[in-house]
Order: sequence, then structure tokens, then C-alpha cells
Amino acid sequence: MPKWKLTLRYEQILSVVFFLSTIFLLMPWIHGNDGAGYYAPARSLVVDGDLNLENEFQFFRQDRELAAIRPDPNTGKYYAQYPIGVSLIWLPAVYLAHGISLALGQPATGYTSLYYWLVCFWSAFLAFFALLRLFRFLTQHFAPDIAFWAIFSGWLATNLFYYMFFEASLSHAVSFFLMTLFFLQCYRLRYGEDSDRKMAWIKTGLLAGLIFITRLQDGIVWLIPAVIALEAYLRMIRSGDFSRLGHYLSAHLLMVVAIAVAVAPDLFVNILQHDKIWVSGPGYYHGSFREDQWWYALKVLFSPHHGLIFWTPMVGLGIIGLGLLPRPGQRILLLSVLFLQLLVTGFWNFWHGAQSFSHRFFVGYVPLFIYGLAQLQYSVGKKWQTPLRGLFVILILLNFALMAQYGLRMIPSEGPLDLREFVANFKEVPKIVEGVIDFIRSKVVPQ
Repeated sequence: MPKWKLTLRYEQILSVVFFLSTIFLLMPWIHGNDGAGYYAPARSLVVDGDLNLENEFQFFRQDRELAAIRPDPNTGKYYAQYPIGVSLIWLPAVYLAHGISLALGQPATGYTSLYYWLVCFWSAFLAFFALLRLFRFLTQHFAPDIAFWAIFSGWLATNLFYYMFFEASLSHAVSFFLMTLFFLQCYRLRYGEDSDRKMAWIKTGLLAGLIFITRLQDGIVWLIPAVIALEAYLRMIRSGDFSRLGHYLSAHLLMVVAIAVAVAPDLFVNILQHDKIWVSGPGYYHGSFREDQWWYALKVLFSPHHGLIFWTPMVGLGIIGLGLLPRPGQRILLLSVLFLQLLVTGFWNFWHGAQSFSHRFFVGYVPLFIYGLAQLQYSVGKKWQTPLRGLFVILILLNFALMAQYGLRMIPSEGPLDLREFVANFKEVPKIVEGVIDFIRSKVVPQ
């Protein structure tokens, strides 16, 4: 079969999985404390035409403890503790829901199921769009079957699937979308035809800025274009040819300007709500850094308390694959970015992610793990690809078993995973199956 036909067939399989998952699994809700904090600014902008979040605070606090929205201790204005990026990405979905509600004469309050469904679907769709872009990228460097198995297993055997469909009103699916586009753009800057194009650096800057105002700690990935730019200057110095110095300086300055443009909405919101351009500290964000936790990066990976590899072994295989990348510079840079993210997360007093399926702070890095899974398959050769993919299937089934028990609260959502308890729960397979069927039935049968 021609490569393009095989690629198309694999994309069709992925699309079927996505749309079936959307129909039967997508949870159209604003989840918990964090979901309200991310959604409130978008709802306020579209429905109220302002960024005064007091009425959103009053609405969401009716049925839950709410810390993500609260008054500024200095200005008294209500604000969401998260940056504005997720709300900006959600605006098309909220505007669409608002327009449909007005056109049909339905309540255009921002609190109906139509708004929630479109916001959650939009998050899941953006993440799936990024998966397809990543698949196309992988098919340019690996055989289509390698690319498919990397995408399929990296999607279904990590917490990406969970945060696409069960908690899509959090930031993680949006983070995956932005981070995937950013990593692909950086690859084109370093190894592709975009390396000397000013527009490519502008795109990189815009994505970098959006990543920062979506999840502040993911600003660590700015290291990648910084290193790429530094390499360009070092090559120029070694060659002694400075004819392109002006071009490089202008391109990189444009990237900095693009970052500033992307970050500007968040700074504007800060001024509006806090009367200052930047806010930080426990008065504005929950949690703090602890300097004595320098070794907690290991706990972030291996602890039963939402340790990334402990809960999601597929990530370990992805990291091994990254270590096998043939270009030393690429290998070192990507692993260094991951290490820095692990280190920063370890210093945070919420290093375990609090209520989290696996470790939710790393959903944005799943594209790197998928890239590693493709490299791992290629490196082991055809002889070992079949047993390796058999292991992938086992890890997919394990991940779905964890999701079922997590969703049914048979294992704790905010504490360590006891493997003995997890295994013992399989004695209640009928209960698990019944719970899953009831959940699916609730998605397709009108209440």
C-alpha cells in the first residue's frame, strides 16, 4: 500500500477513536475549583462584557469550595488566580455558544450545558488537531506504522486521554495543543526550511507567549528557541562570516516582540484587576516554593503520589526513546527541558499535583514522550517492534483500568496509589463494568 494511503488510513482510525470518545466519554462540565477559575474570565468577557468576576464567584461557590476566584486584597476586585491564556483560547467556543443561545431564544447566561459542552469539545478538538499534526510530522521521519503506534499509545496510555475527555475544562488539553505546535515550530526552526525566516520566529514567539499565559511554569520551554538562536550566533562566529548578523538580530527581536504581544493580554488583566502589571506570591496564587525539596524531582517521577512514571509507565518508555535520538544536541536539549520542569515541579509544595490523574503538570510534554516512543520503535528494529507494541497495548489497558477506578473513586484522587488496593479492586469487575456502562449510558440517553 502506498505510504500516503497508509497514512490516511491511520488518520481515519485516530479520527474514529476521537469522535467515538467524544460521543461516549466527553464530560461537558466546568470541573471543580480550577475549571471555574479558567472559565470565569471567558464567560465574563462574552456574556457581561467585562472582567469583573464577582458574579461568577457567587455562582460557582453555590455548590463547591472556591479559591480560584477571590477578591484582590488591595483593590477588592474579583480575579481568577490563573493567567488568561486558557480563556483566550476558549473565546471562539464561548462566543459560538452565546450566539446560538441568542439565536434560538435560549438562556444566554454562560452557565448552560451548551456553553460547557462547546468549551469542553473545543479543548478536546484542539488537542486532537495537535495529535494529527504530530502524526504528520512523525510520518516524515519514521514509517507510518511507527508514527501511528507512537501517537495511538502515547494518547491512550498517558493522562492526555483523561484530560481531553473527562476534565477538558482544565488547562491541560489546551496546554498540549500549544506545546505540540511550539515543539514542531522549534524543530522547523532548527532543522527545517524555516530556520532563516522572520515569520517563523514571529510564530515561535506568539506560541511561546501563549504557552506562558496558559501555564506559567511551562515558560521553561523558552529555553529551546533561546538555544537555537545562540547556535546561530556561534556558527556565525566560528565561520567569521557576519553578513547575516543583521538578519539574525532582527528575526530574534521580532520573536521577543511577538512574545510581548502574546503576553500583553495577561498584563492588561493584571493592571485592570490588581492595579499592577505583575502579581505573585501567596496573596494571589496558592502554594509556594520550598528550597529544601531539591530532590523531589525523583518523587515527581516515581512516587505513588501521582508520580509520572509510577502511574504512567508509558512515559518512561518515551523518555528512553528521547535518550536514543541520533542528534546529540537535540537529545540533550529536550531532556534538559524535561529535567528543569521536573525540578521546578519538585520545588513546588503541590509537587504531586493535588487532585490529579497521573501527574497533570506534564500533559503539555506528552508530544515529547510520543516523539520518544517513535524513536524507541525505530531503534529496536523490526524484530522487536511487535513485542514492544504488545507492551504498548498492555499499558493502554492498564491506563484505562486506572481511569475507570479513578473515576469511580475506587482509588484516591488526591493521595498515593496503593498497588495492592488497585489489584484487589479487580475482584469487583462487575461493579467497575456497571459503573462504566452507567457513565456511557448517561452520555447517550436523555435524562
